[in-house]
Amino acid sequence: MRKFLFIPHCMRKAPGCPAELDESGNKCVSCGACSIKDIVEEASKRDFKIYIVPGGSLVKKVFADEKITGDDLVIGIACDTELKDMKKNFIKNRFKKSNVVSIKLDKDGCINTGIDLSKVIETLGKY
Repeated sequence: MRKFLFIPHCMRKAPGCPAELDESGNKCVSCGACSIKDIVEEASKRDFKIYIVPGGSLVKKVFADEKITGDDLVIGIACDTELKDMKKNFIKNRFKKSNVVSIKLDKDGCINTGIDLSKVIETLGKY
């Protein structure tokens, strides 16, 4: 089973995040200004393919490009609105419920959002 982790780019420290955006999302440079660095390190230890994405449209593109199926594990960190949209539009009919894990942001908004790092690490540790 392949494992994918989607992290919202709104968790970046803005302004000033040095991450570069390309066709598959932001590339964290591990500057340590936000918790994305720690999440990426933990997920990498567990062989997750990691995407730091600006929104659902790029998630859909990654699903198509990677040919993600119901046999793959998908963990998404996002605000309530994005999580509902992802489930409604393209996850619910293609995935076993056990293969889709949502982690809701603790601090919402579209910039400098946040999440309890221990919650993410605990979730990743299950896989």
